[in-house]
Amino acid sequence: MEMSRIADIPPQARPRERAWRLGINALESAELLALVIGSGVNNHSALDIGYQLTMGHGGLLGLLKYSPTQFLNVPGINKANAIKLLAVCEIARRMQKDRSEEPLIFRNASQIFEMYHLWLSSVPHEKMIMVMLNHQNRLISEKIIYQGSSSKVSVSLRDLYVELFSHNAHKFILVHNHPGGDALPSQDDIKTTIVIKQEALKLGLTLLDHVIIGDNCYYSMMEQKLLG
Repeated sequence: MEMSRIADIPPQARPRERAWRLGINALESAELLALVIGSGVNNHSALDIGYQLTMGHGGLLGLLKYSPTQFLNVPGINKANAIKLLAVCEIARRMQKDRSEEPLIFRNASQIFEMYHLWLSSVPHEKMIMVMLNHQNRLISEKIIYQGSSSKVSVSLRDLYVELFSHNAHKFILVHNHPGGDALPSQDDIKTTIVIKQEALKLGLTLLDHVIIGDNCYYSMMEQKLLG
């Protein structure tokens, strides 16, 4: 494949000039990445690198899973460019997790997905988050209650309930990821969730939902009527 040098592209068609003239949203994903990279190395232009990255597994969302080594394995990316790309990915995750000053009110599983999928879909192992709510479903706090094996999540019920009581949270939602990309729950996921819900009810606590996040998809046990 012939290298697409930025200098060989007519000035009006270059990413930076197109962004100023047409607006940043007019650029293709590869062009946006080229602007971040700045300049290529080893006979690979920034635009070439941008196209390589967008054609990789998972497209732009897949970049969130890249480690520093994976970026460095892309032809033309050096350490400086890898750090720039890692910084952009981290900014994307933090922007999604930013909270407004007004407490969030959770109404459905799609809201949970929108809030957590960028973060959790980039994690290579299973991680479970407990979202703690008050009586009005307003967010009080959130806590990672498990992270580890890529095949199974194990939760301490005692620690879970102690955390809820310490925050005076009466309701909660569980959120965890499936690194393999398929959001369908395993039988262990379903059984564990039902036990957590039943034991919580004995303590006056309510599990509203358990949302499993995969690759750009989610599964809500509440929506699927698995929680009764």
